[in-house]
Amino acid sequence: VSTQSTGALSAKDTLTDLFSDDSLEDLGNEWGERGIYLDLVIFTVTHYFLTIICISTSIPCGLFVPVLATGAGIGRIVGELMLSRYPDGVPSGGIVYPGGYALAGAAALAGGVTQTLSSAVIIFELTGQLVYLLPVLLSVLFATGISRVLTPSVYDTILLDRGLPFMPALKEWTSDITAKDIMSTDIHPISAVSSVYDISSALIHNSSDIIPVVSSQKILRGCVRRSDAVSYTHLRAHETVLD
Repeated sequence: VSTQSTGALSAKDTLTDLFSDDSLEDLGNEWGERGIYLDLVIFTVTHYFLTIICISTSIPCGLFVPVLATGAGIGRIVGELMLSRYPDGVPSGGIVYPGGYALAGAAALAGGVTQTLSSAVIIFELTGQLVYLLPVLLSVLFATGISRVLTPSVYDTILLDRGLPFMPALKEWTSDITAKDIMSTDIHPISAVSSVYDISSALIHNSSDIIPVVSSQKILRGCVRRSDAVSYTHLRAHETVLD
């Protein structure tokens, strides 16, 4: 297993190497001991499965940085392949920078996993490489859009697996139905100064478990449970009999 996979390098040093436009072999840190491609594959696959194992446990161990490292590894592999195919630059005249591919790969995987566009902003803050603004933004947009179509985000998935409260995304509603079409208008409210007779009348005419309480201007002030209103009327009736 490579030095990077075993954690001999810190996450910061690893990402710095992957985002670098220099050759990994020139950077040292034992990159390329078994060949650049094999080391990158080992690094990426190891981080991918270790990240899955870590986030599935109840131990807080972080998610964003391992995902960035995995995405950077995938992007760096693509960048190295492009560099080997076009060592003197692409036919259009541009020079291939493997670090740019790693940057786009890290942002894309982070955006796809978390389904947040802020991944691009975080990448720019970490690296300060605004020269890759357009490819990073496009990669994050595509990754986030595809991920949202296929599956919930990793955070929502963890909530679902552990049975924690979860609010799904609201679906678009194109119907012409409005609140007045489904609301109940046969309501008999009471006020703060309603008599026992008024409360009893409201109990008779209201079938709901909740009775609204309004002001003299018919502004909603609160509500009373039906059971509480029944208990109150029984208590007042009992007091009246005793008197």
